[in-house]
Amino acid sequence: DRKQAKRVATTATLLFRQVADSWFDNHTLSGRMLEWSARLHEIGLDISHDGYQRHGAYVAEHADMPGFPKAEQRLLAFLIGNQRRSIEKKMLQELPEAWRSGALKLAILLRLAVLLNRSRSGDGRPPASVHPGERSLAIAFDADWLDDNPLTMADIEREQKKLEAVGFSLTVGQPA
Repeated sequence: DRKQAKRVATTATLLFRQVADSWFDNHTLSGRMLEWSARLHEIGLDISHDGYQRHGAYVAEHADMPGFPKAEQRLLAFLIGNQRRSIEKKMLQELPEAWRSGALKLAILLRLAVLLNRSRSGDGRPPASVHPGERSLAIAFDADWLDDNPLTMADIEREQKKLEAVGFSLTVGQPA
């Protein structure tokens, strides 16, 4: 679904811009990897709906992708494979050590972009602002938006628990 991929990529990019200076030394490569993973995040659906993130990760890691070194393909695979469900620590450990912190943060941004576009409609602009900490992210929504989107809020609450499992804190609030 190219429209959905574009919505997720737009949201991911807008979230990335809010945290780039705090979280990433190499803004250009990190931003591109996030956008590419967002544009490819549903590629596994062509194989099976069940566990499509795992299928997508396999394709990203093993496909012939001219211009992508194997290490970058592994990073794409990590991001695509960890866009939903629990974050696989083993996949994170398989990345070069210097990339792990940034990869986890990129995965969190992708996960939020997917989650914020759960309705598969709209323009991809997040109804939120984010404020990064070293191992935390605060996300703020307008009160009306949260009230109007209780299923998304329930997903965010589940996401908080999944991120806690990898030592990361996600807090939700309203803009200051």
